[in-house]
Amino acid sequence: MKKNAVSWHLAFPLILLILLISACQTIDKTRSDLPASKDQSLTIMSYNIRLGLGQEDHKGDIYRMPWGRNLDAVIAAIRAGNADIIGLQEVAGVPKARKIADALNMNFVFEWRQTSSSRLPWWGVAILSPHPIISSRGAQISTGRGNTRHIILANITSPNGQVTVVNIHKDKDLKDGLSFENILKEIEAEKDSVLLIGNLNVKPNDPRLASFLKEFTDTAKAAPTKTAREAEARGTFVRSKQRRIDYVFSETSKFHVLDAFLLTKEYQSASDHIAYVVKVKLIK
Repeated sequence: MKKNAVSWHLAFPLILLILLISACQTIDKTRSDLPASKDQSLTIMSYNIRLGLGQEDHKGDIYRMPWGRNLDAVIAAIRAGNADIIGLQEVAGVPKARKIADALNMNFVFEWRQTSSSRLPWWGVAILSPHPIISSRGAQISTGRGNTRHIILANITSPNGQVTVVNIHKDKDLKDGLSFENILKEIEAEKDSVLLIGNLNVKPNDPRLASFLKEFTDTAKAAPTKTAREAEARGTFVRSKQRRIDYVFSETSKFHVLDAFLLTKEYQSASDHIAYVVKVKLIK
């Protein structure tokens, strides 16, 4: 046991260096665009994959669990959603993002969440798409020990039009609403149609969402389908029914919301969150 501990201590700086070098890589792969869907729609997914750990809990110590052990189930779940744009949260670094993207033959971008901890930077957020990702950037939306968070913004050329996708994993502790304000500031200059995707760690009735709802639509509420009502009622957190904390917000003036749903039960054990899927259509 002591020998292993010493080996880990010596290897830690090298592992951290590799992770940080990998994090500098932004857009990966150049898969060509796909044909437009027959109904001119785009399918969007938000999915917190919990580092590919499934629902395993080793006394709450995430560092003692094998990150990515359940990644095949995550990949199967994403594939089942058949989405054009996927926002993933809690991705264990560029190598895991690349493994998912390669398995699905998709392009991807990645951004670390950042942390003030002396340990590894935990996880990040990624955006995947079979369509060309023409640019991307990260932006900080909150600070504080354990609560420093970055979002990733990507400009994607879909066959139905160009969109700006923002993938978010908001801290669960800060209550001041500055994270939401900072997200809106980051997209002020965006000219493309905007989609906000992510695990926001707030419930639908949280007053902080009011700032989003001035220009964006909560797709679960807007979709005129039975599956959307079921998603609203069930929520997106596996261990707590009626806890909806994962969202896709579409720019109200730019999109029609056609459908919204959760992945079926056979895919819900892949993480402690249930993948949320939306179908939207750009307003020409």
